[in-house]
Amino acid sequence: MANKIANNIKLGVFVIAGLLLLIFALYMIGKKSNMFGSSFTLRARFRNVDGLRAGNNVRYAGIETGTVEKVLILNDTTIEVVMSIDEKARSYIRKNAQTTIGNEGLMGNKVVNIYPNPVQGELVKENDLLQTVQQADIGNMIGTLTRTNDNAAIIASELVETVKRINSSPVLWRILSDTTLPANLSATMAGVRSSAEHLNHSVAELQVIVNDIHAGKGAAGLLLEDTAARGTASRALNNIHNVTAEANGLMQRLDSIASILQSGVGNKDGMLYGLLSDTSFTQRLSRSLNNVENGTAAFNEDMEALKHNFLLKGYFKKQARKKAQ
Repeated sequence: MANKIANNIKLGVFVIAGLLLLIFALYMIGKKSNMFGSSFTLRARFRNVDGLRAGNNVRYAGIETGTVEKVLILNDTTIEVVMSIDEKARSYIRKNAQTTIGNEGLMGNKVVNIYPNPVQGELVKENDLLQTVQQADIGNMIGTLTRTNDNAAIIASELVETVKRINSSPVLWRILSDTTLPANLSATMAGVRSSAEHLNHSVAELQVIVNDIHAGKGAAGLLLEDTAARGTASRALNNIHNVTAEANGLMQRLDSIASILQSGVGNKDGMLYGLLSDTSFTQRLSRSLNNVENGTAAFNEDMEALKHNFLLKGYFKKQARKKAQ
């Protein structure tokens, strides 16, 4: 009888413990699903939910605030996710918050992540539709990683081949083993450094010249900065241009005269040809000029004699006084 009572007590303890565990489990499940607290509904629409289903968690800024109530297919490109959110989070979630679908860990269950927007907005209301951002899928990331690994393998094989070619290149090893190479490189670098210093010095001198030009110093500065000098130079250039044009015209006229003279010399019936080729005419012209000179000399002697004549001496003195005045 005593054993039967002990067994009944043990059975009662196990039953009570089982009921307590069941109640605790139901409480935890209900708490997680907001079954025992007030909640409100939010919606989000995606092109691909990546295996999200009802019962998955919803997180706001990394904190669990609700669960996925249902997943609805609206059309061939839009899937709506209905979320049950804890009423306590209503005062934090705003209408411009962004929603994405992620994973709990690397390979865990899907989860809806709600991220706050740094720009302030209105607080959400019942059944509001949140903005969504499509994140990279794990499968796509693994595919990209696979392609990256393949490319890395190709690069590694090419690098190995390059190293083999370098090891088998006698020219490269000859260059590397050349003891005079450092000295030659040092001399080359010294030459480059000297050239750079000369170049810097030339640039500095050029800068001084440019500054002088801007300051109006020197002939170039005077022409570039002094407006009066520019005007004078412009007028001088115009005068030179005019003189050049007149000289060209004079040369054209001289060419015309030379052409006329040349045609006169070539014309045997012309006067110029006769003057230049007729010797008798030349002799007559010479005698005529001699006669003119002799007549002029005789006329001068007669005038000198008249000056000393007592009848005309007074007239010539009067003329001399007028010229002196």
